[in-house]
Amino acid sequence: MDPDTLDFELPENLIAQEPLPKRDHARLMVLDRVSGSLQHKKFFDLKNYLKKDDVVVINKARVNRAKFIGKKLTGGHVEIVLIAPEGDPLTWRSLVRPMLKPGTVFKLTNGVGVRLIGRNKEGENILVFDGGNPRDLMASMGAMPLPPYIKRKSDDPRRKKDFDDYQTVYGEVDGSLAAPTAGLHFTPELLADIKSMGVTIVEVILHVGWGTFRPIRESVENHHMLPEQYEISTENIGCLMESKKRNRRIISVGTTSTRVLESLEQFRPEGPIKGETNLFIKPGFSYKWITGLITNFHVPRSTPIALTAAFSGLSHLEKAYEEAIGQQYRFFSYGDAMLII
Repeated sequence: MDPDTLDFELPENLIAQEPLPKRDHARLMVLDRVSGSLQHKKFFDLKNYLKKDDVVVINKARVNRAKFIGKKLTGGHVEIVLIAPEGDPLTWRSLVRPMLKPGTVFKLTNGVGVRLIGRNKEGENILVFDGGNPRDLMASMGAMPLPPYIKRKSDDPRRKKDFDDYQTVYGEVDGSLAAPTAGLHFTPELLADIKSMGVTIVEVILHVGWGTFRPIRESVENHHMLPEQYEISTENIGCLMESKKRNRRIISVGTTSTRVLESLEQFRPEGPIKGETNLFIKPGFSYKWITGLITNFHVPRSTPIALTAAFSGLSHLEKAYEEAIGQQYRFFSYGDAMLII
């Protein structure tokens, strides 16, 4: 499959630079995956498409404040995003811009020294910190690792708001490099309304890594994803198993929750499960678990749009995106949402 099939032209003014003041007032396009019909609603209308005994699956991962600015000893600017520890608490796999040579030393804005000691096969940089624990630094001075299409200057007042805006209201477990953005539209009130209808909320955790956002370049078939960590408790595994046996609708919030579910064995007797997945869902994939999907409008030639096309059908998704552009929907992380049922 040619990745151009997952490409589209998007006017730059439709890339959302901030969320709406009220999360659940984002627009919601409802796509019937059988007929291809479309409806235009608001996200707070979601409850009108749910019913008693439905299961809604959310990802409770929180985004690490993993981005830092530094300067080389020669004065050059350095930008880093911390991924995960590598062997000990002071050594971390990281993304670094611009590309630096092994042995390069630079300092963060608070004076903590950092040395690049190497690079792994995936192109991640290995950094060693001198004078500060990276986890403490993230808590005290880290910035949100926003996607590059969300533009922020150093003095932009929205940078402070991003600490809350780029987290879901139900996120609890730090470790992700990006928000599970379909979940950004939920409010505590909307979740309470859904639960009061007799809808069950199932919780999973998947820490989004940078590999999710690597563009599909040469062919869809040959693209591979980097492993990402996920967890599901015994209680939530049991709920999923029982719901599947009873043929209850399982509606996944976002591509991250979907990848967790579809990485599971179809029938697993017990949990908890803690593992990793590099599952790449693309057109032709046979879904085992989900019967509905809540998701945002995604970046062209990306793995999330491939997953969405696999669920909705490529032709239906092409029509939906064409309609969304024509109707001036807001795209990407801070943008509007789709419900595909």
